[in-house]
Amino acid sequence: MQIAPLSPEEFKEKLNLITRIKKAGDHDIAKKMIISGLNYLQQFNNATYNSILYLYLAKILFEERNFIHAEPIFREGLIQLEIRSNSFRSNYKFLNPDSYNHSFIKYLITILNMFSVVLDENGKKDELELLLKEILALKQHIYKPLIVGGINESTLRSIDRIAFMFFNNNKYEDAVEYFQSSFNWKKIMYGTCNKETLITNNYLCNVLKRLGRFEEADYYFELSLPNLEVPLILFN
Repeated sequence: MQIAPLSPEEFKEKLNLITRIKKAGDHDIAKKMIISGLNYLQQFNNATYNSILYLYLAKILFEERNFIHAEPIFREGLIQLEIRSNSFRSNYKFLNPDSYNHSFIKYLITILNMFSVVLDENGKKDELELLLKEILALKQHIYKPLIVGGINESTLRSIDRIAFMFFNNNKYEDAVEYFQSSFNWKKIMYGTCNKETLITNNYLCNVLKRLGRFEEADYYFELSLPNLEVPLILFN
C-alpha cells in the first residue's frame, strides 16, 4: 500500500493542531505528535516539512530548558533548513541584501540565537564563538542602519554579545576589539554620556587595565567624561 505525502493544507492543519495542544500546556503530547509526524515524513524527504517540525520540537525543548536534548534536534533542524533554503547560510554573501525574504531572515536569526543559548548552556564555547560571529556577519550584510553613519541596533547587540562572551571567558585581547567597536558606534549614535555608552566604556577600560594597557584605559575613560569646561563670560 502506497502512502501519500501530506498536502500543504493537511500539513498546516496538523501543525495548527500541535500548536493548540502546546498552548494548552500539553507539551508531551505535542512532542509525541511532532515525532510521529517526522517518522511519517521520513519516506518523502521533504526538507520544508522536516525543518519546520524539527525546529518546532527544538523550540519546545528550549522552552523547557532541556538543553541537552534540544542540541541534536536544533542541529538536524538547521541542516534541513539549509537544504530548504538552497544553502542560504553558505551563500548569503553572494546575494544582494535587498533580495532577501526578511521574514525568513528573522526566523533564521531567531533560531540561531536560540541555538547559541543551547551551545552556551552545554559548554560548547568554541562552537558558540563561531556561531555568534556568523550571526553578526549575517546582520552586518543584511540589516541596514536606521541612523545615517550609524549601525543597525540588532547588529550592535551582536557585537556586545560577542564582547561579553570573550570577557566572561577571560579572553581579554579578543574582548577589547569588540568593546572598542561597540563603544565607537554608541558614541556616534547615542553620545558619550548615554547609559549604554558608559557601560560599554566601563567594561572597555576594565579590560584594558587587566591587559596592562593603562594609557589606553585612561584615554577611553577621558572620552566618557562630560565637558565640564565653563565658558568665560565677560560682564560690562
